[in-house]
Amino acid sequence: MRIGRRLSVMAVLGGLLVSGCTSSGGAAGPAAPSASGNEIEPSYTQQILDAQLDRGAYELGAGVVHRPKPDRPLGLSPCRLVELAGDVRITDGNANRRKAVPVPALYELRAQRSKPGFSVSIYLLPRQTDTSRLLAQVLTGARACGARTANAPASVISRSRAPITTASRTTTGKHGPGVAVLSDARYQAASPSPGPDWTIGPDGKLAPVGKLPAASNPPLTPTDTSVEYGQAVVYGMNGRFLVEVLKVAESSPSDPAPASGSQPSGPAYTKAQKILETVLTGFQGVPE
Repeated sequence: MRIGRRLSVMAVLGGLLVSGCTSSGGAAGPAAPSASGNEIEPSYTQQILDAQLDRGAYELGAGVVHRPKPDRPLGLSPCRLVELAGDVRITDGNANRRKAVPVPALYELRAQRSKPGFSVSIYLLPRQTDTSRLLAQVLTGARACGARTANAPASVISRSRAPITTASRTTTGKHGPGVAVLSDARYQAASPSPGPDWTIGPDGKLAPVGKLPAASNPPLTPTDTSVEYGQAVVYGMNGRFLVEVLKVAESSPSDPAPASGSQPSGPAYTKAQKILETVLTGFQGVPE
């Protein structure tokens, strides 16, 4: 599998290096740079992503390209939180007022899973971009997320909720510095009421200690339900490529549940960081 991926990446790099050349009687291959000579086409970026990640195994769709507008650069949102279908609901009162971190990218290629909870974004930056300053802006934005709350799923009759804490820090990978943004919430529900005690009455029959509630149909009472949420967003760079990987913590064979007392985002961060390093490796040696 690794040999196949390496050959795929080499083929893509070969296309980048020889693009524009023609053979006798043949048509010119697709040019990697744009007319301005400053862009690597999104199709090549998609090929490199596909060479690094098995889209079928990761349930990723084809990448969608987003480009800046003349008066509006692209942006990224290190504070955004993604809800899993049928799971914890997020309350974020500052979402509409929070500004995105501007990214001076030529385009963003975003590939995401059909169901929420996992996405990969690749930004192509102009030459000579101050990447240290850009990562510092991402870190600053992540430290200003404000208050958010995780609420029990809508399908559960519960008022249980937990504040979401977000921690951001710089990271160091084999391709250089990066940023990690971890968001966690956990509320452990109390044990349910044991109900009335019972005893044997004078007549030898079972009888409750105290008075039982009326045998009517009382309105449903909200229950005390455990709430747990975790998400990891990681950023890294290789050459002119800035990569973002977002992963929500899940309880599945590929995303084991966190150990008791640990952060729910722990397994998600480990997996997101591994995916980030894998994608960044695909851009090693791409001409700038």
